Amino acid sequence: SKYFQKDAYQNLYQTGNNQKFNNREGGYVQLSFVNECANVEERDEVFPEKTYKLILELDKQFDRNEICILVRKRDHGIAIANYLTDKQIEIVSSETLLIKNNAKVDFIIQMLNYLYENTNNDAKFSIIEYLYHHIEIQIDKHIFISKLVKLNKEELFKSLENYNIFYCSEKFDQSPFYESVEEIIRSFKLLNESDAYMQFFLDFVLEYTQRKSQNNAGFLEVWDQKKDKLSIVASDNKNAVQIMTIHKSKGLEFQVVIYPYDLDIYKQINPQAWYNKLDKEDYNNFESVLVSSSSQIEYTGDHGIEIFKNQTEELELDNFNLLYVALTRAKEQLFIISELKKAKDKLKLYSHFFIDFLKENGLWVEDKSVYEFGNKKRLSVKDKDMINVGVQKEFISTPWQDHQIHIVASSDLIWDAERGEAIAFGNLIHEMMANIISKKDIDKTIIRFTNKGLISVDDQGEIKNTINKIVNHKDLSSYFIEDKVVMNEREILTGDNQTLIPDRLVFDENTVTIMDYKTGKQEQKHVQQINNYALVLQNMDFEINEKLLVYIGKEIKIEKV
Repeated sequence: SKYFQKDAYQNLYQTGNNQKFNNREGGYVQLSFVNECANVEERDEVFPEKTYKLILELDKQFDRNEICILVRKRDHGIAIANYLTDKQIEIVSSETLLIKNNAKVDFIIQMLNYLYENTNNDAKFSIIEYLYHHIEIQIDKHIFISKLVKLNKEELFKSLENYNIFYCSEKFDQSPFYESVEEIIRSFKLLNESDAYMQFFLDFVLEYTQRKSQNNAGFLEVWDQKKDKLSIVASDNKNAVQIMTIHKSKGLEFQVVIYPYDLDIYKQINPQAWYNKLDKEDYNNFESVLVSSSSQIEYTGDHGIEIFKNQTEELELDNFNLLYVALTRAKEQLFIISELKKAKDKLKLYSHFFIDFLKENGLWVEDKSVYEFGNKKRLSVKDKDMINVGVQKEFISTPWQDHQIHIVASSDLIWDAERGEAIAFGNLIHEMMANIISKKDIDKTIIRFTNKGLISVDDQGEIKNTINKIVNHKDLSSYFIEDKVVMNEREILTGDNQTLIPDRLVFDENTVTIMDYKTGKQEQKHVQQINNYALVLQNMDFEINEKLLVYIGKEIKIEKV
């Protein structure tokens, strides 16, 4: 508590700390120091090596899954994970559990990228390189890759038949998205046994198809947004050392905790703060501006000094709280590995506070690097009972066609094809148009909706005719060519927290055309709605080219607003 500048934070630790001593026996703490490192590279060699040696020593008393290594920064965790992996130490970490880091999952993503955009040569190269190792090609790797990388999509998959890989890319858009992904797994023989990464990935695919339209481009966009957070859940039974950040360890406890590395509690990367006390006339009537809040802000006057002081006090609280969490996760043994750096003017590194603690208690010896407290002998009893869980070894995946399942189209239940102006028919066309970016998307959209049972084979002709009337209409056809930047049913959050979803926005640099599909008779509220879209887009500094209301019926009517 004495290290806090702010009285309120001092009191928080001094009087607000209700932890009491207990009468339990045992417990051991080791505080060790490594010599000051010259740079990050040296640090990422010294700390992982020291951690590794501790694990080997702990093997005499503890199982690997009883040990947790806590790190402040993700980079530290990666450095230790890489070192331990090289030394054949099994680990469990958020990095190793990320689905995106699994080679088979990455192969599927590259396949989806390539199927979406045949000109994506990076994806093609990744596919070929993976297959070289996967199907154990005997010829030279360079020869194999250079031979296939020049082929177009059809030629590439045809060539793979020579290696017993049979995949029909044309079927991809003819099946539901989830089924198409499983077809990739089957065709490229990715799995013989059940795989946690693949199962979690397929769960994510299934969740996507239940919430979003079955669209490859849409899935890739969602994947790109979420891939850094998607990880499998690891079993506690796995006899591997855990690595996690201090943040993730809150509320958890482990038999043994190793806490390596040091931390500067005042260090920030590009800190910023709101500077409020301005002369409005000099700042276009702005009440505050976002400025750099490094130590130089103190030179701006009393307000700058106040900002820097508050920032420093908050850093102290955050980083001492973090240290508190790190030092209170161990149930039996705690190992702290810090860097031997002596304070020059003020205490700012965790190592400074550790050394200050030792000095205050008369324990500091200049050349001593290891300090021990308590009894190193293990007192807790190992839990020898492992939970026996039946594991499905085989990965089971068969096409639905093999089960003699026949899809009955629901289309006849919701609309009558003879009533071209029926609301349900218009709604169906509306939903299909959300999947059409350019004219080339018409056929595959119709096939996809047929396979999903939303339209019958008999109705395909009439539906295609209606969609063609829209995309080829003299007032609309220029907005359905391939080189346009299009956003279909994209949400816009307004300044007053409303969500607007225009049916189609077509961009040409800073100019936008708004299209909205309607069913039934023309109404004034439709005009008001599209004008509202236009107003919001204008507030976002877009220039409105056209506002088009598209009325879907036996004939396509266009109202230019």
